[in-house]
Amino acid sequence: MNESPVSDASVKLGRAIRWSFVLNGGLQLGNALTTFVLASKVGPEKFGLVALANLFVLFQQMILDPGVTSALVQRREISKAHLDSAFWGLCGTSVVLTSICILAAGWWADWNREEALVPLVRVLAVAIPLQGLALVQQAVLMRELDFRSLAVRTNAGILCGAIVGISMAFAGMEEWSIVGQHLTIAAANLLLIWRLSSWRPGFSVRWSAIRELLPFSFGVFLQRLGNFAYAHADTAVMGYWFGKHAVGLYRFSFRLLNMGIDTGSRAVNMASLPAFARSQDDKQALSEAAVQCLRITSVVTVSLLAMLAANIDFLLPVLETKWTDAALPIKLLVVAGVGQITAMLATPLLQAVGRSYTVGVLSWVWGGVTVASSILVARALHEHDAGEQVTGIALARTVIALLLHVPVYAYVLRKVSGIGVVDTLRIMGPVLVAGSAAVATGFALGASGLLAIFPAFVAFLVAVLVDGTVLVAALVLLDPFVRRIVRRMVRVFVKRSASRAAAVPDVEPR
Repeated sequence: MNESPVSDASVKLGRAIRWSFVLNGGLQLGNALTTFVLASKVGPEKFGLVALANLFVLFQQMILDPGVTSALVQRREISKAHLDSAFWGLCGTSVVLTSICILAAGWWADWNREEALVPLVRVLAVAIPLQGLALVQQAVLMRELDFRSLAVRTNAGILCGAIVGISMAFAGMEEWSIVGQHLTIAAANLLLIWRLSSWRPGFSVRWSAIRELLPFSFGVFLQRLGNFAYAHADTAVMGYWFGKHAVGLYRFSFRLLNMGIDTGSRAVNMASLPAFARSQDDKQALSEAAVQCLRITSVVTVSLLAMLAANIDFLLPVLETKWTDAALPIKLLVVAGVGQITAMLATPLLQAVGRSYTVGVLSWVWGGVTVASSILVARALHEHDAGEQVTGIALARTVIALLLHVPVYAYVLRKVSGIGVVDTLRIMGPVLVAGSAAVATGFALGASGLLAIFPAFVAFLVAVLVDGTVLVAALVLLDPFVRRIVRRMVRVFVKRSASRAAAVPDVEPR
């Protein structure tokens, strides 16, 4: 597949992606540090308890925005009536869903046989109206490709949440420290997005404006409902069959996986949807944008996931032995995450060309397969220990990703953007080889016992340094795209160093 010279659209997309990486990079770094501190203080059972409470609230938050904000981003032209109608509709819906959360908390606690879920669900429900007040402002900034403002807002929110959550954890507040983190992030995000966005709601509410958004929105809602089942059905099944300890181990494992995926794939996808939407009538421009996104996504995501798999056996001892049962599930989920990279790119491509119903149908298929496989694993392993239960669920997800996601989304990419299987392998091949080299190095370090003489944290840092060096060296050697980036960074560094040196005035000795 021939690549054309860099266009103005490609430059704009690259700038948006860079800010999206700042947004998601800060988000995931803050999440990682907070997750590790809270995990070491709270433990799997309390971690799982909050995960089950948050699952119920997340379902209401998913219903809150049935694709309206995506429709605002996707439409070529929007009016004041579109924005005002969406804003007030979301506000009203958030009040209804918050009430449902508060009233139905007892039912959810009974389903999971955990009475402690009731207060957790009712307090976490406060996040729903906080989100409802911020969604339209977020859509406006995304439509304008203003990811700088989104990055500032998100990273500041994560910082505030980390400070509150970690402070509460050290104060001995256990599961409530995680609740405090979630609510602080939601409140800070709301305050900051209203400060950074110039748009303010009015009262130009029109049913006709809502009706114009609904066709696209409904397809996105179907997709989100299926995606929710795919992402969370296994947790709901585990809560019913296995209990909070297994849920805690699994959600911790899944959170680590999502940190790598979010930093790479979702960072690109946030910028790609509006960019793809602008190129939806230009096949060549759409293909160029898709290639650019796939290349960046694969390098970042595979690298991060490979580092996670290579070093997880050194990381978990830092968090104490109560988390060691998560090691094998995390490695399995890393394989599943690599298999989802094409899916993460194909979704915004289909949305941009108005095929949101196709995305919805596919997400429902994946959700249904996840529900069925989770129930089968739960029935087979409900009398086993938590480590085996979590490993079984992770293995089922990995099989789904490799046998179903990879071939289906490879076909979608070829049909929509013209990126064939050979093109995909050519783009992703170097980083897959480099990532495999890093993982092999990490496994070799663990098997050799060379780092056993060091304290757990020091051994982890040394392993990260060694594996990271192998990864970067292999990437620079194998991937022309990475070599170009490295050369550009070196040129910029040299130029700036020369400029600083030239700016220093000569001082003649007396």
